[in-house]
Amino acid sequence: MANLKVGSSECSRTLVIHTLFSGSTNSELVKNWRIVASTLGVPSEDTEPLRMRYSNGTLPIKELYEDVLTLWTGVKQDAATISALITALETHETLRDAAGLLRAKFLRESSSNEGSGTGGSKTSSTETMDDKRIRHITRNQDRLSKVTMLRIGILTKLLSSGYFSDEDLETLIVSNNSSDNVFKFYSLLKTRIEAYDTVIAAFNDSCQVKVAEILKEVYDS
Repeated sequence: MANLKVGSSECSRTLVIHTLFSGSTNSELVKNWRIVASTLGVPSEDTEPLRMRYSNGTLPIKELYEDVLTLWTGVKQDAATISALITALETHETLRDAAGLLRAKFLRESSSNEGSGTGGSKTSSTETMDDKRIRHITRNQDRLSKVTMLRIGILTKLLSSGYFSDEDLETLIVSNNSSDNVFKFYSLLKTRIEAYDTVIAAFNDSCQVKVAEILKEVYDS
């Protein structure tokens, strides 16, 4: 169920939006829709028409969110899973309650259903490589934080790769706390997991071989 694609019959965009707005996070969602779009990596030029329609009252907030999800699924394609959506929202402090609503609806519910099936299995046998990469980053966050140095050179390489935007890098540059920046970077990478091998190459090119080695361990498991 973690691999359930947003937009499928079991996980329609309408159902996702209904779930998001079913809790006490409504005011945060209304106020922070642009943060949501940025966190999901939707280009600002794509959301500008939505902003204009929302500002002049011709686009209701729930329809705006559905359009943002449509843009996101268009960018992510097969990687636009409910798990990826939850992981992306969890990277921003103000969006974690919203992520929790989706987790409760789609992941915990599916775990219960899987556990009641034959053999009582609670884990999916269809884990993708992207899922493995995300789990590997999470499990090795402490090791990575001790050896990662986010120099301007590597940030420039990642920007030129096309996987990261100016807005992504601004969130890293504005902080003077290097450990906080590293945490933010790997949280961001989990939402841009298709850039995993590009990141490995960038660290190798920047002589941070130890970082690259830790990230490549996922292919040995």
